[in-house]
Amino acid sequence: MSEFNRLMFSPNNKANGLLAPLIPEIKLNIFTSHAWKYGEHRSSLHDLLSPKLIKNSDYQDHSIPREHPVEGTLGEAELYDLINDRIKQCDVLLVFTSMYNVRRYWVENEIKIARAHKVPIISIARNGQQRHCRLINEYATIENVGWRALSVLKAILEVLPKAKQKAFIQKLVDKDKLHLSIPQGTVSTPPSSLGNAFAHFRAPNLMD
Repeated sequence: MSEFNRLMFSPNNKANGLLAPLIPEIKLNIFTSHAWKYGEHRSSLHDLLSPKLIKNSDYQDHSIPREHPVEGTLGEAELYDLINDRIKQCDVLLVFTSMYNVRRYWVENEIKIARAHKVPIISIARNGQQRHCRLINEYATIENVGWRALSVLKAILEVLPKAKQKAFIQKLVDKDKLHLSIPQGTVSTPPSSLGNAFAHFRAPNLMD
């Protein structure tokens, strides 16, 4: 755990004698649809979010990376069940529209699973992408979200149940307060603050 995370989440979190606010450990649960052959798409999304959100503290990606030991060890039915179990616990399914032709069978299955469990679907268009998959966008709760961290986060917040949406935004605000309470140089620079950007966010909530 980084020094910044320790200060955020420790029950005894103090910064040079100043009591920092205890930040709730609420996190976003996402599932990123991607082809193992192109695992960099998953990691590039994490890189995109990383200046704003801390992986495994602010969000957790439940999709299966190519490094996971299931590759080559599970049959199709077993892999489907594993994906089903992971998607149903998520807040959102993120789908790159460019991935459809590469892995059409599994994209369709993941969309089918998400719809069965009423998990919102967000389609993401990477930079420079001109063509968009009509089938993915047909089922997307929000479609063709731009390749920007704030755009992706805003789309996720829009589809969260109102209670979790409010709690997560409060977490961002509290993190900003914590940043201000830590004397400069105490820890390495934390992720860019988001509290101000979303403090007054009011999404047209789709999941009430």
